[in-house]
Amino acid sequence: MELARYIIEDVRLSNATEIRGRVLSINSKELKAHLLSDDRLADVDIALAHPGEHKRIIHILDVIQPRSKFPDSRAAFPGLTGPVKIVGNGRTHALENIAVVTTGILPSAEEAIIDMNGPMSSLSKFSTMHHIVLVPTPKDGIEPVEYGQAIIVAGCKTAEYLARATAGLKPDDVEVYELAPPLDDEETGDDLPKVSYIYYLYSHGFGKERLFYGKSTRDILPTLVHPNEVLDSAIVHNGYTMPSKSVTYNHQNNRVIKDLYQRHNRDLIFQGVILVNHNATYTDKERSALMAAKLARHILGADAAIVTKDGGGQADVDIMLCCKCCEELGVKTVLLVKEEAGEDGSGFCLVDIAQEANAIVTTGNGTERIKIVNRVDNVIGGKRLYDDMDADSAEIDMPFNTIVGAVDFQGGIRIAVANY
Repeated sequence: MELARYIIEDVRLSNATEIRGRVLSINSKELKAHLLSDDRLADVDIALAHPGEHKRIIHILDVIQPRSKFPDSRAAFPGLTGPVKIVGNGRTHALENIAVVTTGILPSAEEAIIDMNGPMSSLSKFSTMHHIVLVPTPKDGIEPVEYGQAIIVAGCKTAEYLARATAGLKPDDVEVYELAPPLDDEETGDDLPKVSYIYYLYSHGFGKERLFYGKSTRDILPTLVHPNEVLDSAIVHNGYTMPSKSVTYNHQNNRVIKDLYQRHNRDLIFQGVILVNHNATYTDKERSALMAAKLARHILGADAAIVTKDGGGQADVDIMLCCKCCEELGVKTVLLVKEEAGEDGSGFCLVDIAQEANAIVTTGNGTERIKIVNRVDNVIGGKRLYDDMDADSAEIDMPFNTIVGAVDFQGGIRIAVANY
């Protein structure tokens, strides 16, 4: 797969959608008409937020990198913006330094914020990007699930629409991702360790799950996928509760996959990706762990595996079972986890632990409470936070999870561990 990258330095609303001199102009009337072709939406407000502005985006549901497939007409987000066809091959155009942000008020949703300036902005990678923010309004009588589905589609349609402005333009650079089918020791001719990536996805129903090729991952069994499919937008976010905020942008730029590609054929052999869902019952968790370990060892021939979770405390049970099953098959396993260690970090980091789990990397404590002092001039997405506080409040006390982009289950974060 070729990923053609186009760096954007500014975004403006205009009469035409085009890119000139690294400036993206957007015909907001045309985009709005495109989105309102969905008969579940009554209106869509389109707003811009730039780094350094005194703006706050609230009620965030997703953050998406603009992508489109060229020169063919395949959907960039298969199953959502067009028919399902396999992605991860051919050429994809990506806009860098900008993102589409979807917002909305839905039942059971928990707060999610991006500040474009102030102390909170130093914690989120998204605060340095230009954002096209969608604030959709549902038609009367539309059920919350239908409204939520319409928002997902609107975000993906906007991302694809914007990236199509690259047609005929020369990219700033092109990244090539190529991984052949896994081979055994005799065929590779070397003794580099073979590493598989076991990639858990949150999957507990609408608003608490990921979509794979547009379909819920709730009922999948462990599935072998090519890493390029992940990087090429096959996984889309559908989660707006506190533990489940792993936005689409993070999947499109999965840090584990990109790092394994960089080290492939240097000090390891990257064997592939195994998608696994987080199940609700212990029996199902155990079944998925056994099958994921089997695929890693007996199908991919892995010597080692990296396992990432996607969610809150109960997800720890899944990854510990997976670690145990992998180690029992001789697969050395490393876990990459977000902790839930309480407001001051002094609580138990994980709700479950396996004796075999002796290599764990933390991506931070999502439940740590932080106080942010930063009054903003403009709020996009609403007027009040879910806790009924004024959205432009100068002081906000909230869990770390609330800051979109501060937490990344795959490790693409700005925080680090310090010894005291």
